[in-house]
Amino acid sequence: EAFGKPIEAFPMVKQTMVELVTELEASRVLTWEAIRCLDRIDAGTASDAELRLHRILTPIVKLHTARIAVWAAAEGVEIFGGNGYIEDHITARLYRDAMVLPVWEGTTNILLHDAFRALDAQPKVFFDAMRRTLPKEGVLASTGAEVAEAVERLEAGFEVLIGRDLSVRTAGYRSWIRRAARVMECSLLLRAAAHDLEARRDGRMGLVAVRHVRRCLRPAEQTGVATGGLPFDAYDGLVGKVEVSEEDLGRWLGVVAD
Repeated sequence: EAFGKPIEAFPMVKQTMVELVTELEASRVLTWEAIRCLDRIDAGTASDAELRLHRILTPIVKLHTARIAVWAAAEGVEIFGGNGYIEDHITARLYRDAMVLPVWEGTTNILLHDAFRALDAQPKVFFDAMRRTLPKEGVLASTGAEVAEAVERLEAGFEVLIGRDLSVRTAGYRSWIRRAARVMECSLLLRAAAHDLEARRDGRMGLVAVRHVRRCLRPAEQTGVATGGLPFDAYDGLVGKVEVSEEDLGRWLGVVAD
């Protein structure tokens, strides 16, 4: 608590909580997509595309989620202030443990080279995987179109990058892979959101997906405040405190659900 009320009641803390929850869900779907491919490989049922996608995703997932873990642990320490820094609190240990991930799982530069070696072999598999399950109708259709455009730009950027001299192109690896991880996360979040809406009319993942798309793929001046362009009253639904119906999702997005 601070100033006589829970710290979560303060808008800036709400903003941090939204970012943490969204990044958790985004990292989760990215990791599980790599695991899904691995499960099919282990079962001997993987297609050639899934074999290649797993090879591409593995270094990207390692690199991206390790960096997110360090950021999230640092935010956790800061939320609790001095209490979060001292060893009596779990956040200090979590931050210390997270710092090993960008080193132990392969340094960033090594993983960048590994990712591009895999991409050079057959990049189409990676881009097709992002396009394949984007929603084309319903409350998430406009967000799906936004991600589809981002995939097009990402693929165009890849072609420009690999056309450069090796001594120059490697300098662009980091920024391109960061963008690629974000676009893939957005695609997978939308797939999960569409599934939840169809299976049980649950719109929470839709809020998470839209928020992530607006924060990661739009210029800063378009994203609004605190929830990436979503109204403050969407907070409880986004962090999982209350259920979110398809109608709620449509209202918050300014779209009428069918």
